[in-house]
Amino acid sequence: MICQKKLFISHKISEHGKIVESLISILNDFVRPEELEVFSSSSIKAGDDYQEKIMHALDDTDLLLLMANYSTPPQINDWCIFETGYFSSKITEQDNKKNYKPGQRGRLATRSNQKVQVR
Repeated sequence: MICQKKLFISHKISEHGKIVESLISILNDFVRPEELEVFSSSSIKAGDDYQEKIMHALDDTDLLLLMANYSTPPQINDWCIFETGYFSSKITEQDNKKNYKPGQRGRLATRSNQKVQVR
């Protein structure tokens, strides 16, 4: 049985839209759909609730690819920063839950009314 992974591509459409479309096309040529599902905000249609679509995709994704330009100062838009931070905190919480052992001592941090074990 093949375990499908979900990839979220975080990018600024005006700068990386065409690159992301090409990347998705290449991935579709080499990876079967049952192995990898790709989400990018380019797939959101006019009139769709983009916030809901993005949040749902972030909640459901396994991998995040951040497309950004190297510059001084860095040119990353607010949504990319949010998406990356949201995904990072989700992974940290999942990792903490996997590695927490009952009776283990350590600091506890509160995030969104949930206790998370901090290493």
